[in-house]
This record gives sequence, structure tokens and C-alpha cells, in this order.
Amino acid sequence: MIKYFFLLLICSGVFASEAFIITYKGSKVYIENQAKKNEFAGLIVKNETFKRLIGQVQNEDSVIRRVTIKPGQSKSFQIKHNEYKKLYYLNLSPASETIALIIGKEDYEIPKKK
Repeated sequence: MIKYFFLLLICSGVFASEAFIITYKGSKVYIENQAKKNEFAGLIVKNETFKRLIGQVQNEDSVIRRVTIKPGQSKSFQIKHNEYKKLYYLNLSPASETIALIIGKEDYEIPKKK
């Protein structure tokens, strides 16, 4: 049983580095950045709040995709990364700051830990 638990931990760490994971939890936002560049950028948005989230993925010029996430749910999708120089995620409701999706950047949270 313990072997399976450690295997699960190891595998979840491997898959987490293959996508951007944005988690809304209470008044904080946790961002896990994709570790290395692939043809596609995977994006997982988790809503661990009690409010519906409405957000969008965009580049400098246009909106690429809009998404609505019910409380307690998550959405995942892929975007062809080679077509865009920079990608951003912006939560429209409730409003929050724009999150730059930067490959290889350290994981962080908003607001920052003091």
C-alpha cells in the first residue's frame, strides 16, 4: 500500500510539470508553471472557491479561449504553443490580475507570501 502511495506522489509530480496549473483557493491563486517547452501548452484551471469563475487565455493581441468553471470543478485544455510568443490567463469574474504563463518560471502564489 505504501509503495502505491509513493508511486502516486512521484507520478503526480511528473505530470504537474507538463502543464500550467492555476488553482483558485479562497483569496489566493497558486500558479505552477510548465517546466519545459512542448509543442502544446497544457493549462489546468482549478476552482476551489464557492464562486463561479469566468476567465480567458490570451496573447498580446487577442483572446484565444474563454472558460467558465463551476465551484469545486476544474477545466483543462491545450493550446498550440508555437503559434504564440506569450500567453496570459486573466480571470474576468471575480476580477483578478493577469497571470503570465512563462515556461520554466518558479511556482508562485498571489498574493505573495510575506
